[in-house]
Amino acid sequence: MRLWTILSTCAFGSLLLLGCGKGSKLAGNWTFASSGKAQSINGVATFNPDGTMQFEADNPATPAMKIDMIGKYREDGDKLFITFSDVAFKNTPAEAKGQEQQMKDGLMKQIDAGTEKARVIKWTSDTAFTTEAEGATMSFTKK
Repeated sequence: MRLWTILSTCAFGSLLLLGCGKGSKLAGNWTFASSGKAQSINGVATFNPDGTMQFEADNPATPAMKIDMIGKYREDGDKLFITFSDVAFKNTPAEAKGQEQQMKDGLMKQIDAGTEKARVIKWTSDTAFTTEAEGATMSFTKK
């Protein structure tokens, strides 16, 4: 359960940090790392100019397993609004294959899929920013 909280915090934070629209400095590929109350999570977030996004995070409990989250985002000033729509798993270990749907359902609930959420973007440079969500700080660096 803690893993899902961490992943949803990271995914939510990274989605919230990116803006929408042509010319947005948020559009592109970003590496991210979380710190705070939850376990550390690292990954890559891609924010497309059309307002869609994909987020791939490492699974700290099973490092070879990746968690993909997709959705939409939009930017309004210093706020990023995101809506997650789906979650998928890559490299799921054989012993966990039968639990993928249960894991997906739990993560979709924790990230409040289908509900738009907002976060404040704090730019530290033209190619780096942070955001906070649920006690975790997400740091992003443009690739």
